[in-house]
Amino acid sequence: MAVQNNVKHEKKRFNIMLGIIIVLLLLLLIIGVVIVIFLRQKTQEDSDAKTGVKGTIITQDNAEELDLDEGAVPDGYYNVSMSLDWHFKDGVTEDARIANKETNERTVYFDLLTEETEELVYSSPYIPVGESMQGFTLDKELNPGTYDMIVRYYLVDDDNMEVSNVSVGITIYVE
Repeated sequence: MAVQNNVKHEKKRFNIMLGIIIVLLLLLLIIGVVIVIFLRQKTQEDSDAKTGVKGTIITQDNAEELDLDEGAVPDGYYNVSMSLDWHFKDGVTEDARIANKETNERTVYFDLLTEETEELVYSSPYIPVGESMQGFTLDKELNPGTYDMIVRYYLVDDDNMEVSNVSVGITIYVE
């Protein structure tokens, strides 16, 4: 009888241990799935940040739909103040004007990129809040013609590290 009780006791102990092992394996599986989901989300956010996917492209068609002149702009956003048609003669423009309005929170700089290939044509110096710039020379020589371009603004922190960006579609005319 003692042997039979001992066998039942060992079987019961085995079943409890097996149950605990199964529960632990399920917990590990759940934790693994959560980690994979978190890492994928983080990777996508990092990718979005690098490619500017979270930026907004502002064109002549949608500029009026966006409320761009409503007081102080939240940190990480940018109130764009610029002309949308730029004329270049001998690589220099006098009518392209960029202003970092006082309603903004961050210093910015911008890159001028071809719309089709995003080839860099000009990179600006830093423009502090409340300052503006105009009359600059392209970094790359372009043949005469009309070009659809992207002006990509980069908002930077006090250490000049990128916080966010916004892209605006413009047209340039090269004589």
